[in-house]
Amino acid sequence: MNKAVLAIHRILYAINVLIWLGSVGFFISKWSSLPTDIGIHFGADGDFDVVAAKVFGFYPHVIGLIVLAGMTVAFIVVRKRKTGLKITDKGEAIFKSELIITLEFFLMYCMALVAVWTRSVSLQVPIAQSFVGNISLIILAVLAVGIVSEVITCIIHRDKSAEKKDSTLLHRLARLIAWLLTFGGVWMLAESWVRHPADEKYYFDPDYYGLAYFANLDRFLDKRWLIIPQMITVVVLIVIEVISVRAMKSQKRALVKLTDDLKLFSGIFFFICNMTLCVEQKIGVGFVAFFAILYTIAFILYFVRK
Repeated sequence: MNKAVLAIHRILYAINVLIWLGSVGFFISKWSSLPTDIGIHFGADGDFDVVAAKVFGFYPHVIGLIVLAGMTVAFIVVRKRKTGLKITDKGEAIFKSELIITLEFFLMYCMALVAVWTRSVSLQVPIAQSFVGNISLIILAVLAVGIVSEVITCIIHRDKSAEKKDSTLLHRLARLIAWLLTFGGVWMLAESWVRHPADEKYYFDPDYYGLAYFANLDRFLDKRWLIIPQMITVVVLIVIEVISVRAMKSQKRALVKLTDDLKLFSGIFFFICNMTLCVEQKIGVGFVAFFAILYTIAFILYFVRK
């Protein structure tokens, strides 16, 4: 890895660790001033919707530590192991550099959320939704740039002699990930079904029996509406799968690559959307825009390959 990139990586990693440590220290400094029971989780309006013993105020730090540990392992793996992509050695080095920097900014986003969450819990004030929203948009933009640069690197530095074999591997991998995420979404809906509506003040109110809160509409509706997004996911993947199979038989490699991208993006997009609906949160405009960009890039690459 380039020394300059390695230096940037270490600086960003140190900043992320300091943010986490600062969050823990800030909460501890406010410990004695907090009551026995405090608000620890937030609803769609930014106010507390879960109250528990103040020891649970360490919850965001535990989550942050898990993310930090996981990303640390990811950084080690990326640096030490081959990516398995059919690209040149130069392309491999560039790709790893781009991937590590992109992951660092994603980690910084997670640590920023931990810091904002800690501030609200420590001071017992509503979470700063506007700040979180702005940070989310910035990070989504950074991730989009990172993904685009990595895709361009793979195209420019691809190993043409192994391209056919690689396309078969990516084809199978895209299918596997998409359907695993889809089945995971179905399981997630089944697991959360009996807990709707999730907010305790409505859960025990018989007038809200059988309903779920749809944050984007800001209203309670029959929770059976949650099944429709799952059905749409399955239908979309089946349609893409049919097109993909026919493209494989006709040896239309550009179309096969397009369907692989669409399956992968759709699997991730619908999984996150369904997860957001299951926890009764709002699907953000920035999130949708991010995937709209990915879909656009997939079609642009299709026409370039064609």
